[in-house]
Formats: sequence, structure tokens, C-alpha cells
Amino acid sequence: MRTTEQNSLYSDLDRMSAGELLRAINTEDRKVPEAIAGEIPVIERVVVAIVERMKRGGRVFYLGAGTSGRLGIVDASEIPPTYGVRDKFIGLMAGGDKAIRNAVEGAEDDSEQGRIFLPSVRRRTTPSSASRLPARLPMSWERSGEPGNTVS
Repeated sequence: MRTTEQNSLYSDLDRMSAGELLRAINTEDRKVPEAIAGEIPVIERVVVAIVERMKRGGRVFYLGAGTSGRLGIVDASEIPPTYGVRDKFIGLMAGGDKAIRNAVEGAEDDSEQGRIFLPSVRRRTTPSSASRLPARLPMSWERSGEPGNTVS
């Protein structure tokens, strides 16, 4: 299984001018709001479920790989100083802390990653919540082997 694929629409990036590149980026960026609009009901269910679990002492885990994993770690890291909420939002990334600064190729395809990461942060006394994770990503919450974990 491949979790990273090249978009064939842009296989000629090296031959595009700066203007063409910027227009291509802008074209792709315009697709985001429409895609999000179609997912609002799902996003709402996820948000409501996470809030309910957090009220009972749960936490949110940002699980990711590559750039998305790094962005999750940045977001989780900014919550304490911005909102004063500590130990509730945890960023974890395929390849571990080493992968924050250096690419760890293939880490996202390692189905054992969830079993390694999640038990190390799991608290037995409170429920936990997970952010939405692509079902095709082997380094997933549901593969952590821990009962009571939720993938929304």
C-alpha cells in the first residue's frame, strides 16, 4: 500500500514558470472550501464526540506522518501557551520525534507504529479521543491494540 502518491496533473512542475506554479497552487487551494463544505456533518459529529470525551477527562491525539504529522505537532504544541490547556492535546508522528526534523521514509506504512506510540501515552483512568485519521494509514489508532480507543 502506498500512502503518498504524486498528482499526475502536476508531473511537469520543473517545466512550469513561477506564474504557472502560482496559478496551479491557487487552483488547488480553491478546491478546499468546497471539499470541507461537503464534510461539515462528519466534522460536526467528530467535534461533538471529542468535546464530550474531553469533558470526561479525555485527550486529543494528533496522529500523522510527514508534513501533516509535523503540522499536528505544531498545533498541539501551540494549545498550551495560547489557551492554557495542558496535557490534553498530544501530537504523535510516524517515525517518532526523529521524524519531526528528518524524513523517516516508510514510517507511515509501518503497522506497528500505533502499537508502539499509543500505549506509551495512554492513561488508564480516562477515555481518549483521536483526531480523524485516514483509514488507509497503517500507523493508525485502531491498530494500537488498546481497547477503548476511538477513531472518529
